[in-house]
Amino acid sequence: MDAVVGALSDYPGFLPVVARWHWQEWGHTDPGGTPRSWEAGLARQADADQIPGTLVAVVHGAPVGAVCLVEHDMPGHEAAAGFSPWMKGLFVSHAERRRGYGALLVSRCEAWAAALGHESLYLYTERDSGAEQLYRRLGWQIIRQCQYDGMAVTVMRKNIFRQPAYPSAQRAIDSSRGRERPHLPPGGGRVGVRGSVHAGDEHCQHRGETGARELPAGDRPR
Repeated sequence: MDAVVGALSDYPGFLPVVARWHWQEWGHTDPGGTPRSWEAGLARQADADQIPGTLVAVVHGAPVGAVCLVEHDMPGHEAAAGFSPWMKGLFVSHAERRRGYGALLVSRCEAWAAALGHESLYLYTERDSGAEQLYRRLGWQIIRQCQYDGMAVTVMRKNIFRQPAYPSAQRAIDSSRGRERPHLPPGGGRVGVRGSVHAGDEHCQHRGETGARELPAGDRPR
């Protein structure tokens, strides 16, 4: 089945859905947060032409998953301070898992980071989880395992193809929406284009990615 992956800002009606996903999955990490504050924070990073930003996967006009790209993650963990950017907030709707949408979102996020001129992308997830297995199958490498925020986690890196960050010669018009979009690296597709998905992706949770402990007030979720 084909899916469209594009900026969350192109689908404003899906913002509450994605915010609800994130809140239900990781809201317990943010004692001072509310669903409304998380939705407001997500609205401030809904584009996909800069960092931070958010991509959403859409099938038959409905959202099935989302992923975020941010500048930094694991605040307070000194060993990760020099790593950037980070993929986080990967979530696939429970009813749509094991259909390849998680792998598709990861691929698009990697291509997006490469189009911004980055050579590496980072994430952390719960150690020995299904998510870790998924990322390893997709070519991510373990760079350290440690305790973070009361959880055993695995920090991972993916080396990605680098392109110059948004030169004007590489910008393209998304004719369906009349908006400029950057070209992404070969094999990654262009944000907003259709991409085939395949059965077999695992439980696509990326644990520990959001919460007030990671963000200044007013900027959650990430």
